[in-house]
Amino acid sequence: REGRREDRICICSVFNVSVCESGVGECSMREKGSFTIEAAMVIPVIMFVVMLVIQLSFFLYNRQAITVMVSQAALYGVQMETEGKSVIEKELNSFLKEETENRLLFTESVDWDVKVTMAKIKVTASFSQQTLLRKVSCEASEEKTRLVTAFFLWEKERWTEK
Repeated sequence: REGRREDRICICSVFNVSVCESGVGECSMREKGSFTIEAAMVIPVIMFVVMLVIQLSFFLYNRQAITVMVSQAALYGVQMETEGKSVIEKELNSFLKEETENRLLFTESVDWDVKVTMAKIKVTASFSQQTLLRKVSCEASEEKTRLVTAFFLWEKERWTEK
């Protein structure tokens, strides 16, 4: 064996096992250094992807939460038929303020608008959120017909036709 040198072509992987021409075995000290280089390149990529998935889940949750809040606010406003325009707007604004404080996660700015007319209630809300790559925003809107007002308008038209 003195004059004979065994040529080994080894591939050392992340799992610290070498696959050589002579078989599978442990990596030598020289081959173990490649694990450090592999980890230095792979771990930041994995961490970046994990953070993107987490931020995407926050954005999707916030988008769903704001859609539900707007729908609930419009429905709540329709149920206050006997109240005046200013009372409905005040109640809906306080409802939306409380809900945005309790439900939304990691948002920078939340804006909402409530418009009450004789026949309709329209609620619009939007938010923006900073992610790793860029700032994203979302808007939701809901419009409901005020049932009692619509009924009275229909009755008025019916009585004026006769």
